[in-house]
Amino acid sequence: MKTTKKLFALFIAFTLLFLTACNNTPPSGTNGDGSSESSDNSGTDTQSPSADIPENTLVGNGNTHFIHLPSRVMFYANIASGKSYNVYYSKADGKVYVYCFDPLCDHSGGKCLAYPSYYEEGAGGVIRNSLDMETMRFINGRFWGVVSSSGKIISFNFDGTDMKIEYDAGYKEGEAPPNGPWSPNTAAYGPYLYIDQRPAVSLDGKKHTLRFNVETKEMVDLTEQTGHYAWPAYFYNDIVYADTESYSPIKTNLDFTVWEETEPFEISQYFSGNMIIYSVHDEKWNTLGIGSYDVTSGERKVYTNEMLGMPEDAIVSMLAMDDDFIYFYNTNRVLAGYKLHPKTGQKIAVYKYDGKIYRAEHDGTNAVCIYDDPDMDYDINRATVFDGNTIIVYGKYYRSIEGDIEGLVEEYGGGYYVGKIGADGKINDLKPVEIVA
Repeated sequence: MKTTKKLFALFIAFTLLFLTACNNTPPSGTNGDGSSESSDNSGTDTQSPSADIPENTLVGNGNTHFIHLPSRVMFYANIASGKSYNVYYSKADGKVYVYCFDPLCDHSGGKCLAYPSYYEEGAGGVIRNSLDMETMRFINGRFWGVVSSSGKIISFNFDGTDMKIEYDAGYKEGEAPPNGPWSPNTAAYGPYLYIDQRPAVSLDGKKHTLRFNVETKEMVDLTEQTGHYAWPAYFYNDIVYADTESYSPIKTNLDFTVWEETEPFEISQYFSGNMIIYSVHDEKWNTLGIGSYDVTSGERKVYTNEMLGMPEDAIVSMLAMDDDFIYFYNTNRVLAGYKLHPKTGQKIAVYKYDGKIYRAEHDGTNAVCIYDDPDMDYDINRATVFDGNTIIVYGKYYRSIEGDIEGLVEEYGGGYYVGKIGADGKINDLKPVEIVA
């Protein structure tokens, strides 16, 4: 009889343990985010410790439309009914998922992590967020950002859990200036989060650069300590390349105690290793092409159309950059066709880019066309290449409209496209991103 009771007790304990495990498991066939089951179901992501800063590699604000994480690439995209959400491309399975890990969520806003204005009670209210590189930083496996309207720093895990206030400037309701004490933009390097303080809250009525240590929670006003203000654009082996209010780039250290002016170059989102690629303009701000700046040697180089194998009248603009190549296109527009004015019915010319994507070495040599679709139109700055063979680019197509009026076209398929770069260096195909909601 005692043996029977023991066996029954063990059975009850095992059953309770099993049921508890089931309650913490996403529904069968789902990914923890309401998506189809796949190999990417952790809801987490990691990053090297802040002390493990890569040597001889530029770190900066990066491409403002993408966040590159070890196993995912995050961006902001349309998914359905004209709605836009934060999504991520999974490097594990090549699928794109809505950035939400609640299987019961309908992504309608409020507390949905994918919604542009994510709200979490007790964390300072609405967090200004499209989770792009301008507003959030990923440090030590957590997102860090500022609630710019109230002077708070928040952090949370990749899946949105454990959200908390890491720093509070102490503004009571109604005390902060209308636009908030800080700009929402941040820059990150190692354990440091650099913050742009607005003039309205500074005693001297000027902009200040603040620096917050995410590990020690120490806030330092670098401008108050050194008398210098600048906004970090790149970091390289503990050297800061920053822009000033007078748009004169300077080179300094992490504490702003060394101050050295550099020759002007445009702050750019394209950089890799020790090379910055930027647009070259004339005095009237007309685009002349692209150029490079080597942060180790200080060498500057302008890439001519002849060097890049482009037509003499081409206006070359950057599209993306990875560790090996630069990707660019000709921003001279060509006639795509016509559309009719909705009220007058008058024909209006529609212009687009030529649908070609080019690639060259970092020094501008060996330039080739790697994709050519005359119906495609690309959006400048919204592209990224990663892992050497995957490209995501924002674009749209134009197609002819059959009818009595010749040359009419309509726009369709606007959104992100993903493609693979083959061994021959060509983009095999660009397909619309299909987002698993």
